[in-house]
Amino acid sequence: MVTFTESAANEIKRQLADVNGTEASVRIGIEAGGCSGTKYVITPGAAKQPNDAETTQFGLTVLCDPISMTSIDGLQVDFVDAFVGGGFQYENPKAVSSCGCGASFKTAMELGKYA
Repeated sequence: MVTFTESAANEIKRQLADVNGTEASVRIGIEAGGCSGTKYVITPGAAKQPNDAETTQFGLTVLCDPISMTSIDGLQVDFVDAFVGGGFQYENPKAVSSCGCGASFKTAMELGKYA
C-alpha cells in the first residue's frame, strides 16, 4: 500500500479546505512522463473507482488503481514546507532510478531487469 505521512495528509486536506463539499480523499497514481519515464500523479478530491485500493490515513482517504500499485506499492509520500526543495517528496522502494527532483522514476521491470 501507499502511505502518506501526517504532513502530506495535512497538506492535501489544507488544499481541499477551500473546495466546498469536497471529500478528504486523494488518488495517487503514475503516468508516463518526467525525466525518468514515469511520474507520480496526485489528485486531491478524487472519487473511488472500481478495483481501487483504499486506506484511510490521518483522516485522509488514499486511493490507488491496481495498475499504478504494481509500481508504487510501498511508496511513502511526505510533504516538506520549505522555500527551496519543498513540496511533495516520494520514497519508492520499487524505484531503481529517479530524476534529480524525485518526481519521476524507473522500476527494475522498466529497465528490463526483472528481479
